[in-house]
Amino acid sequence: MKTIQRAFDYVIYGLEWTALYFFRDFSTGMIFGAMYLGFIWFTAGLLVIIFGQERAIAFITNHPYLFICVACVVILATGGLAFFAWTRDRETMDADLRRRLAKHNPLFRVA
Repeated sequence: MKTIQRAFDYVIYGLEWTALYFFRDFSTGMIFGAMYLGFIWFTAGLLVIIFGQERAIAFITNHPYLFICVACVVILATGGLAFFAWTRDRETMDADLRRRLAKHNPLFRVA
């Protein structure tokens, strides 16, 4: 009986491993796809707000690849800004500002 249980443990482990990596990859792809479609929708909405509905529709229908490139730039820009904001610390930014001011302006130099 213990031999069957040990063999069954490997089967359960294999199923858990397959489910874990399958759903991890699946959910990663789904999240990327949902974000991509959301940013296309968001970029189209921005174009409508900035240029108006007729001009935005004309641009998207006449230049679909350029529109996709604009949507990718929006994704990269917002992701870059989010990464910038996530990796910054207020104390470090204040110290860098004081260092730059002291370097370029004699009034801010500390004795």
